[in-house]
Amino acid sequence: MTWTSNKILFLFFLLAISLISCVEKFPYYRGDTLVMSQSIATRPTISGCQVSYSINITGVQNASAINGWIRSSFSSFAQAGTYLQFIERTGGSVVLNVIFREQDALPYSTTPGVFAFRNYTLGTLEGNTLTLNRDYAWTEATIRKAVMYHLGLFLGMPPNQQDAASIMSPLLTINPSATVLTTGDIASLKTLYPQTLPITITGRNAVVNPRGTLFTVSLQNPQKFLIKEVGISWTDEFGNTGTVNRSLNGSIEVLSQTYQVLSLQPNRTYTCRPYIQTECQTIMGNAFVLRTPSSGSWNNLGSLPFSERKGSTVITTPELWGSAYIIGGELAGGQTTNEMWQFSAQTNSWQIRKAFPGAVRTGAVGFAIGTKLYYGLGNAPNLLASQLRDWWEYDTSTDLWTQKKDYPGTLRSMASAFSYQSNGLVTLGITWTPSGSNSLFGSYNRTTYRYTAGNDTWSYVGDSPINVAFPIGSFRLKGAGFILLTNREFWRLDLQSASWNSLASFPTDIVINQTQPVAITAGTSDAVAINTNGFFGLSAFINNANPSYLKKWWQYSMLNNTWTQLPGSTIDNRHNCITFSLGEKIYILGGQHTTQGGGLTNLRDWWEYNP
Repeated sequence: MTWTSNKILFLFFLLAISLISCVEKFPYYRGDTLVMSQSIATRPTISGCQVSYSINITGVQNASAINGWIRSSFSSFAQAGTYLQFIERTGGSVVLNVIFREQDALPYSTTPGVFAFRNYTLGTLEGNTLTLNRDYAWTEATIRKAVMYHLGLFLGMPPNQQDAASIMSPLLTINPSATVLTTGDIASLKTLYPQTLPITITGRNAVVNPRGTLFTVSLQNPQKFLIKEVGISWTDEFGNTGTVNRSLNGSIEVLSQTYQVLSLQPNRTYTCRPYIQTECQTIMGNAFVLRTPSSGSWNNLGSLPFSERKGSTVITTPELWGSAYIIGGELAGGQTTNEMWQFSAQTNSWQIRKAFPGAVRTGAVGFAIGTKLYYGLGNAPNLLASQLRDWWEYDTSTDLWTQKKDYPGTLRSMASAFSYQSNGLVTLGITWTPSGSNSLFGSYNRTTYRYTAGNDTWSYVGDSPINVAFPIGSFRLKGAGFILLTNREFWRLDLQSASWNSLASFPTDIVINQTQPVAITAGTSDAVAINTNGFFGLSAFINNANPSYLKKWWQYSMLNNTWTQLPGSTIDNRHNCITFSLGEKIYILGGQHTTQGGGLTNLRDWWEYNP
C-alpha cells in the first residue's frame, strides 16, 4: 500500500471517529431508528387540582423556542377538558420541575422514567423532577413528545404499546401529528381526572318563613381537594339574587353547614343552588325550589303522624330552627299515653322518640335547657288519686330519660314554665284537694319555683300577685314569660328576677274559665332577634250543647303594650288544640270539634300560621 493510500485510510479513519463522536454527542433521529421509553410504571393520580410547574432552561441552545415548546406541551393537557389546571411558576414550590442537564449527568438506566435513544439518555422522570438532556439537538416534535409522554406518566396515564399515534406510545417520533393528545389519550386522562372535581354537594332548606329559611349544604370530598368557600345562592322569579357563604380554605372530606337567611321576601318563589369554590372550579349542586308564604297566611300541613290527642305538653328547644317535643296527653278513647314525638323545623319532619318512663299524666309542664328537656308534675289519670311531683330530664342527643329530684312545692297542674339560661321557672297552675266524697276543690297556685339544672336543685323564689285565675296560654320573648289568664288578665314574668308586671288585658268580652275550652294560644320564638310580638287566638266558646266558635286572632306588641285584632283564622272550628311556635311560625295541631247537640269529633290535621 502506498503512502497515498495510507494517508487516505488515515483520513477516512479520522472522519469516521469524528462522525461517531458527533452522533454520540448530538444524535439525529432517523426514521428507521427505534427510540423507546423503558418506563413501564405509572404514578398514582396527583392530589389537588392545580399542577404547578417550573422550567429551568439555563445553558440550553435555542432556549427561547424550547421554552415555548415545553409550555405548549402543558397547554395541550390543559385543553383536554379535565378539572386540572396547569400553572407555570418561576419561584416557590411546584408540583413538577422541568430541568436540563448535560449528557454526562444522565447515565443510561433501565429504571422507570427513562426516555432513551439506544444508549443515549434523553430524559428521566424521578419524583417530581423531569430531567432533559441539555446536549441533545431538540426539535419541536421531539421535545413535545418527551415532555408530554413523561407528563402523562407523572399524571398516572399508562404507556400505550398498541397505538403508535398515542402520546403515551414509547416510540419517539418527529411527526408533528403524533405530538398531540389523541382521542384515546384524552379519554384515558379523563378517566383519572374528569371534567368536574369528584366532589358531591347537596343542599336543602328547612321550614320556610315569610322572610327566610335555614339552608343546609352538605358535601363529600373523598380526595380532600382544597375547598376555599362553601355557600348557597338563590334567584327569585323577578331576577333578584342573593348569596350566603363561608370561607373554608381547608381539605375536609365530609362537611355539613347551615346558613340562616332572614332576608327573603314573602310570597316569592326562589330557585336555590349550593356551591363550592375550589382552587380550580366553582361546583354547583342540585337546584331546588322553595316558596315563601304570605305574611298572615294559614296553611294546612296535612295529617299528623300520630293519633288524635289533647292535653299534651309541648317543649320547644330555644334555637331558631329547633324542635318541638309533644309529650303524653289523653287519646281520643280516653286513655292516657306516654308517647313522645319530635317535630324538627330543620328537616321539616316528625320522629317518634323514647316514651316517657314515668307515670302517665295530663297537665304536666316542661322546658328546655340546651340539649336537655325537663318535664314533670301534672295530674294522674284519676284526679282523686293524686297530683304528681316527679321531675325528669330527657337528653335529646342520646334519647335517654333520667329521673331528677322531685319538685318540693305545693302540687300543681296546668302551670306555666319557662327556661332562662341554665335555670327554669315553674309558676301558677291549679292545686286539687279532696272536697267531700268523690269530689275535688281546685285552688289557684301562686308560688314560683326555680329549678337549677347544673346541680339538680329547686328553690322557692316567691308568690305571684295572681290569685283569681290560672294560665290558658303563654309565650316567651326577650327574657320574659308572657301569660294569659282565664280572667283575660295578661302578665309579664321577668325570668331572671322572677318579678311580675301587669300588662294590657286581652281585648274580648267573652268570659273564659276552666270549663270552657279555649284553644290556639302561641307566641313567636325568642330565638328570632327582631321578634317583639306574640299571638293569641280564641277558637271556641261552649255554652252547654250550643257551641259558638269564634275565629278571632290577636297580636300583642311588647314594644307598646297593645293588642291588635288580625284577620280571623281560616282553619276549621276546633278547641283543645296542641299549639307551639318555632322561629317565626306558629303550629296548631289537632283538637276537637263540637257540633250542635254536643257531638264531639277528634281532629288529626295540623296547620301553620305565618306572622
